[in-house]
Amino acid sequence: MSFFHPDLKAVRLKLVYVGPPGSGKSSILALLRQRQRGYEAPAALQQAFREIETSHPVVSDASVRAACDHVEFEAPLRDHVVRAVLLALPRWPEDDLRRRVLLDAADAVFFVADSSPSCLEANRRWMDHLRADLSSLTATTKGAQIVVHYHKRDQPGVVPVAQLADALNAAALPGIESSCVTGQGVFDGLRIALKTALG
Repeated sequence: MSFFHPDLKAVRLKLVYVGPPGSGKSSILALLRQRQRGYEAPAALQQAFREIETSHPVVSDASVRAACDHVEFEAPLRDHVVRAVLLALPRWPEDDLRRRVLLDAADAVFFVADSSPSCLEANRRWMDHLRADLSSLTATTKGAQIVVHYHKRDQPGVVPVAQLADALNAAALPGIESSCVTGQGVFDGLRIALKTALG
């Protein structure tokens, strides 16, 4: 759930990457970390973000936060400054509680689908997990936008996107083809999620 510091026009967003183990969640975050711009908010805004984090931690359980890969970046957008906190558990657990702690109050969720034919069933199973997790959380989180990364599109013999979308029952969801090798689509997914979360 986004949090605002109205006096300073600071906005914090929580974006979560989920998907089967090995699908590329941490690789996407590593690429975003490597290529993020060098903008840094002024000192007063940095303090505002610290106040938001103190009153509304991005992850309520410190042990889950410690297990996450995460990237934080700030950027001016319209007349606000946005801090987006991107989170992923490197090996998305078969542990309902840890998954739900991470997803709670997310503004958008990226489902990272491995495009390899051998991963079709795992993708389907983890999308089912995600939908069950979101339905069990707060009304705010239930409304979080899911963006599908049809990932590893640079590899030979990948499953066609239409077939993946059908297997995931995701045809109605925003989706992009992506690859950490070429950089294709990685930032496009982020733009979709930010636009949706900020309206």
